[in-house]
Amino acid sequence: MSPWRGRDLETKVVRDLVWALESPQLLSEELGVLPTAMATEVLAARATQAWLDELDSDPTPLVTFLAEKRKERKSIALGVYFAALIEFWLQVCPGWEVSDLAVGRQLVSTAANATQTVGQLKFVFRLRQRVTMHWEASIKFFLLCRDAPYELEHFVGPHLGENLAWRAQEIERKLGMSQSADVRRWMGELFGLQEDAAAPQSYMMLKGGLFYPLQNLQATTDVWAIPSVPGLASDHGRGWWTSSPAIDLPRTTPAGHAFVILPKMRWLSPVFVRPGERFVAADAVLGLDRVELLSRDDLLDVLAAHFASSESAAPLLVAEIDADDREVSRGFVMNDGWDPTPLMADAVRYKRRQSKGATQREYEQRKVRVDDGVRLKSDAPPMRQLNLVDLPTTNVRTLMAELQQLLVAHRFSYAAIKAAFVRFLEQVSDVASVIVDAVAGLVEGSDDSKETLRMGHLVLEAYTAVRPSETASAAAQLEAWLGRQLALPHRWWSLRLCIKALSLLQPPVLVTPLKAVEVAMTALVAARHPRWNAAAVDLGAFYLVPRDPSDAMVLLQAMLAQDDYFNAEAFVDAQAALPDDRSPQLAAALVACPSLPLKVLRRLGSPHASLAPKTSPCDARLPPLDADANRARLGMELVASSLAVPDAHVIDSATSFAPFVAHLRRLAQASARYIVGVDCEWRPRHLHGSSDERVQLLQLALPTSVYILDAVALDSWDPAAMETVCLELFGPASALLLVGFCFGGDVQKLRQTYPRVMDAVCPHTTNCLELRKLALLRAADVGTWGLATFVATCLGFTMEKDQQCSDWGARPLTPAQIEYAAIDAVAVRLLALFFLADLVDIDDALPLASAPVEIPAVLHRRLLIREDRRDYLPYLTEADAIKAVRTSGLAHDAVDTSSVLCPESIVKTVAFTITAPGAGYVAVVIELTKTIDLNALAAALAVDPAHLCLATDAELLHVFGYPRGCIGPVGFRRQSEVTVVLDAPLVAMDTIYCGVGALHRVVGLTPTSVLNLHRCAGFGSVTAHPISLDNRVVERDIP
Repeated sequence: MSPWRGRDLETKVVRDLVWALESPQLLSEELGVLPTAMATEVLAARATQAWLDELDSDPTPLVTFLAEKRKERKSIALGVYFAALIEFWLQVCPGWEVSDLAVGRQLVSTAANATQTVGQLKFVFRLRQRVTMHWEASIKFFLLCRDAPYELEHFVGPHLGENLAWRAQEIERKLGMSQSADVRRWMGELFGLQEDAAAPQSYMMLKGGLFYPLQNLQATTDVWAIPSVPGLASDHGRGWWTSSPAIDLPRTTPAGHAFVILPKMRWLSPVFVRPGERFVAADAVLGLDRVELLSRDDLLDVLAAHFASSESAAPLLVAEIDADDREVSRGFVMNDGWDPTPLMADAVRYKRRQSKGATQREYEQRKVRVDDGVRLKSDAPPMRQLNLVDLPTTNVRTLMAELQQLLVAHRFSYAAIKAAFVRFLEQVSDVASVIVDAVAGLVEGSDDSKETLRMGHLVLEAYTAVRPSETASAAAQLEAWLGRQLALPHRWWSLRLCIKALSLLQPPVLVTPLKAVEVAMTALVAARHPRWNAAAVDLGAFYLVPRDPSDAMVLLQAMLAQDDYFNAEAFVDAQAALPDDRSPQLAAALVACPSLPLKVLRRLGSPHASLAPKTSPCDARLPPLDADANRARLGMELVASSLAVPDAHVIDSATSFAPFVAHLRRLAQASARYIVGVDCEWRPRHLHGSSDERVQLLQLALPTSVYILDAVALDSWDPAAMETVCLELFGPASALLLVGFCFGGDVQKLRQTYPRVMDAVCPHTTNCLELRKLALLRAADVGTWGLATFVATCLGFTMEKDQQCSDWGARPLTPAQIEYAAIDAVAVRLLALFFLADLVDIDDALPLASAPVEIPAVLHRRLLIREDRRDYLPYLTEADAIKAVRTSGLAHDAVDTSSVLCPESIVKTVAFTITAPGAGYVAVVIELTKTIDLNALAAALAVDPAHLCLATDAELLHVFGYPRGCIGPVGFRRQSEVTVVLDAPLVAMDTIYCGVGALHRVVGLTPTSVLNLHRCAGFGSVTAHPISLDNRVVERDIP
């Protein structure tokens, strides 16, 4: 991107604020963008400079302003963020002298009965009490997709939504709307002016960047040598793009440059890296995680993994950082299947069809907006009733076409059109035949569009309101018609609508050959799109096919191979209606999928299961499970009452929050440890279409109470409320033992929703236990069981699953939802106590269900969840370790272990965690052939041996920084938190060869120099103790 002329501000949000105004426009001023001189004048003013200095030292006013834009969202869209920054400039900056600012006033057409929004006035205001202003603001990014000569239409958006030519036309249209007589009249009233005097000066702020093909450049920075074309600002922000990074980046970037993958909220101002750091610092103000700098090779590995994960993997924006820690370029890396061709051929008229998947390049004509006039939306007249006399009633298909036109034009509401059609159906003699003709007419006379399907569902809803008793002949007619559509791929979009209609009509006889239906199902799944998979599931459920269980398994495996878990699960559920024994095999195949989302496991399980104790040798330290004895100790009467009618308290306001958090804090700060059952709910993906849905509910089953926290309501009341809860639950001082089923997914979702507190308090959790791990340690053959099966088998209670896929974002919550949510949390807590009943010591005077427990440290470590952070944080490398060695004054190079002349001098470094409260991490250096005496190590560290455990994978990544087998005593990610302990015999050696970040690679160090490292800045304690054994192996815990 362009060299940034802003000052070196400390706070990212303030740097973004300056960038929003100071960065160049994409288009030239003759196309209606804000003149550069207007922004330059304000930025140069002394009042503005002083204001920015004050804001940089305390950004609270800006942060508070942005928080209001988030409303119930925990993240803010990039376009909303950019527009909010511009609004803050206008509202607060003393250099602008803005008055009477109106923001986001929606406009509708002046056509009769029109209610559809055709645009909005983003910012309308008076400048210095002299000039009426109308500004629009957009942040956009476009990629040039052809060689010179090129035009604006050859710049295409990375997500194929539009091109620059269409955006330029939109600017002209939007700016022209402010000249409407109705709008000028409103402005005159707003500013107390005559209509003529209120005519505004209209400008667009179009910021962002244009990205040029890297394959045509010798270096990434050569984008600045590319000549501009008419219509573009000569100083527009520039970058590069490539779909072949493994070829283009090594050719165009220096080997020593670093790279960083930018999340969207870092797309504005240039990347800021502090000298000597290998990361972009976290930003607590905006809730942004720390982002690691990557070497070029590491970047290419991450990119390869990202684009291999999905055919529709999203583009990534990458910044290039030079040796002086400055951003020198940035560019988009695209999927190699990205095809912008249709948007360049007739791109102004067409856009990508939104009902298609990201990998299906199908386009539809844009709606042409003829803005003969616009007015403020509040001035639009109310909708009127649609009368039957206004409709042609002689032909059903003609009627459908007319009603659909009214629906698309927004001349009448959905409810008004449905009411009119219901009245029409009430007057005909054969309602079912009319419905069949209406559905067939819609499909044959329309294309695949949201409006057509919406009209189809309106027809079926109207039929439901007047459902007749005789439908047999019409249903048979529709079923035969559906059979003919199966072989027509261009009609597949209508299959689910037709099956829904058939389900309502209930045909007595199915005439379509089942073989034809099975062939259609195979073809649908082979098309590799969730939409067609869903149609195949519906066909199978309606026709009870495929008849052969092996064919059903093939279809299921195909859906799983496409990562379409939602339809795969629906397929398994639908196949349960068939009379053979395929259901258990399909369920087992679904559960066995290694990438199956954790939440899916909650909805699976066989109602007929038996519990057998685990007797494998690796678990000899645990006594055999006596299920009956554990049930007796738990108290089944209490279990039955707790699950049958859970006494749940919904926490959604200040009144209910205060006593709840006091109760939670008492337990979290207690001297004893209590088990808390935890579960989260969020909206199913099919209701919101993305994978980043926020947590809606957090359920907590405490020893004596069950709480349902309405996270959305609490965030609306006080954004800090749920962060307080997370701190009490997951904080390092918490005495709570949190248990969940497939718990890692819940914790990950909480991280996404509350990143600031979760990543600051617990970059990796230490008190989150996985119920499935506990069950697998105690019982045999339970690997495919879901929560419902565990509850039924172990606790004798049948869980209803009907609310699992309900809309958890809808308010108010229904009683059924509240009961379901409560039972989920209570169940995991009771199951944990069931499996632990014979392993923990408690006060016999207290019932197990309400008593504190102490889990043995070894077992505790084995039950910890393993989180998938998915945050692009890589392991450190050999280069990082060697840099740390040299920074510490130990100038040595790495060598292969095979080249070491004295193999006895090769040592290993073993990473431990001390699990006692307030303790830390240990790196033990011993000879390669020796083992560690845990008692001697514990004595040297003055800790209980039970509190010494090997570091988990998460701790190796986030604390030590290296995978197992690659660790040395120097170069840890968090070196100051690690105590280094040398085995005493090593001190007598001249040189020891230690791990250096890569397998079979070592660096030679003198033991004395290692012992002196504690004197270096950033190092923790370094000591030597006799801690090795030669003649026996110490049993160690395996995480």
